[in-house]
Amino acid sequence: MLQCYKTDFEIQLLNLLEPVADRHGFGLVDLDWNAGNRLTVFVEPKKNPREMSVEACVELSEIFSRVLDVEDPIQSKYSLEVSSPGLERPLRTVEHFRNLKGLNVKIKLLKSHPLQIEGRVPQYNLVGTIMEVNPSGLITMNQMIGNENVGDCRFSIHHLEKAHLFLTEEEIFQNH
Repeated sequence: MLQCYKTDFEIQLLNLLEPVADRHGFGLVDLDWNAGNRLTVFVEPKKNPREMSVEACVELSEIFSRVLDVEDPIQSKYSLEVSSPGLERPLRTVEHFRNLKGLNVKIKLLKSHPLQIEGRVPQYNLVGTIMEVNPSGLITMNQMIGNENVGDCRFSIHHLEKAHLFLTEEEIFQNH
């Protein structure tokens, strides 16, 4: 699967938990493992993503916890949190980017793959609008630096450390 950069350990966790979420009618949007030994799993119902409930998060947390206890991929104490992806949902796969074409995103590139713009320092943190996403994971984004439109930039999904939807205040209130 074409996706943003993940550590081998995060890929192991995704491979373990994604089919479990799927069997229970949920999509695993992303997960985050941090050095503080906290695993956060972002899920949403497949049928209607807007109908995520606290009860569903609790139920999935219990299910994931049992799976993690049996498979035991985490060798230290940790806490598990199951959450909806929220308004500024994380983007991990080509499909996530394709589904949000035309919307604004915030992207953090890997330190090894900065965006080079002539006459500027290398860029690692980008904000812009998703313009095009090709099947091989090449993303075209209309980039903004401050209020300045600096034009289109292209990068591979493999060069992304993190990405998430970025809504303006106006967009947030339009959706409610």
